[in-house]
Amino acid sequence: MRSDRRRAEDGQKGPGAGALPVEPRNGPLPADLVELVQDHFRLPLYETRLLLALMRAGSATTRELASLTGVPRTAMYQVLEGLHSKGLAERLAQDGPAVWAPAEREDIFLRLDAEPRAELEQRLRRYDDESGRIRDLLVEAFPPAPDVTRPHIHVLHRAVHVKQAYDRIVRDAREDLVMFTRPPYATRAGYVNPAVLDMLRRGVKTRVLYQEGDDDDPSFVTYRKHGVEARVAAHLPVKLVVADGRVALVVLTDPSEVGYPTTMLIDHHGYASVHARYFEDLWGASHPFTPGSNGADATQANPDTRTSTPATPGGSRRSVSTAAKGARRVQQTATTPAQSRHRRSR
Repeated sequence: MRSDRRRAEDGQKGPGAGALPVEPRNGPLPADLVELVQDHFRLPLYETRLLLALMRAGSATTRELASLTGVPRTAMYQVLEGLHSKGLAERLAQDGPAVWAPAEREDIFLRLDAEPRAELEQRLRRYDDESGRIRDLLVEAFPPAPDVTRPHIHVLHRAVHVKQAYDRIVRDAREDLVMFTRPPYATRAGYVNPAVLDMLRRGVKTRVLYQEGDDDDPSFVTYRKHGVEARVAAHLPVKLVVADGRVALVVLTDPSEVGYPTTMLIDHHGYASVHARYFEDLWGASHPFTPGSNGADATQANPDTRTSTPATPGGSRRSVSTAAKGARRVQQTATTPAQSRHRRSR
């Protein structure tokens, strides 16, 4: 007899046997779920109960809702109208007793999220404003003292250290920043560095020389809209960043080197000034970008060549067009400071 009952029960379960039990459409609502939804979305208790009951039942009369939720019938219409005004429930048009149904589930989640998310964003803006004000007060009250013990040269071997050094240079730049941008890269294609955008908003004049043949990057459109000036050179001997003529970051790319390219951070006014003057020489001999038909920027000399973005010096993005490789074999026109001095001495 017991085995027959078991077989009958197994037959009712069907192919879904062993799955998690489905919550019945009647009976009391789970108290822990009511509390969770109420706290997270900041809904009144009665609205939370009615909304969950409608989501579970699909539709119900006010009498049924009162039985399922324990909400007094005297308060039922006021609470339902509150859900209706928030776009969470609606009254179905039909004769007889009033029947209510929930909105589409995705609409419910979006509407429940909207108000708390707006409050969080407002709090975050206030936090950012207050942090900026405190930072300005600290800078004004405690100006940075010269660090006479800090060495002029730091050798960096890891991509994360290079990115940190670059971001620090960008944050500290006050008047101008110049760059040689060429592979390898430390960031993914399309990445827009917020530190660079903040520097541009501060009014720092930023100029970038790109090497012919590098793939174009959609992030450059954003940089250019924010004021980055850019030109293209046939060849760049190194990756380079110079800020305010006082600090330089140089990536020494060596084909025989295994691992991350050796990178030097040089905090020396004279050294940085030499590289800044070399940048001016190549800037004058280069040609400007013109808008490309694909939304990125192309060069005047060859619309098929691509460019890349002023993200960070150093990394692993290596993509060069075949045309550019051929151009580099015949257009090695750039000279180093040492070569320039040798030619002048002759």
